[in-house]
Amino acid sequence: MALTQLARVEEGLQEVSASLLKPSKDVLQASEQRFNQFVEVYRSVRRVTPTIEEHKKLIKASIKCIQKRIQKLKMCYPPNTDQGPVFHDSSSHYNLPVDQYHVVAQVAMFLGIVLHVLGKLGRSASDFLLCSMSLLVGLSFDASSPAARADPTSIQEVILCQIPRTVNTAMDQFNLSAQTTTWGKRAMSGR
Repeated sequence: MALTQLARVEEGLQEVSASLLKPSKDVLQASEQRFNQFVEVYRSVRRVTPTIEEHKKLIKASIKCIQKRIQKLKMCYPPNTDQGPVFHDSSSHYNLPVDQYHVVAQVAMFLGIVLHVLGKLGRSASDFLLCSMSLLVGLSFDASSPAARADPTSIQEVILCQIPRTVNTAMDQFNLSAQTTTWGKRAMSGR
């Protein structure tokens, strides 16, 4: 009788362990309830024989392992959230408009933004820098081949058109323009 109870407990613990591989919150709660029932049955076995004691040691190790797994999974779910998952649009974080630009234009925009943000260069000075970059890139195209002076190639025209004239435009291409999301409002006290 005791060995059959322990065999059922062991079989049930294996089922609970398998259900904890990819649980949702509901599966976790149901598995925890089933786990607690099997632990009660395990504790109710009082008979002492060498075979039963050896079987109980194996089951006790399994219980500890499953108990730790349940505790870790419970910490993954915020308490009292019956609202379901929270969706967030992260498409703007990975689809940067600057990825469609030529490398030369990307470097020019990057230099303008770095000097503006990290170098504390003013907005008008950053705009001047970007315009100067466009001029320098155009002059380098002229110097690279004498035929380009008369008629630049289509690639050179595209690159020159892609270099923005203002730092705001460059920051928009990197998705660095100021966007705020209000996650919560705090009521102002009588201060």
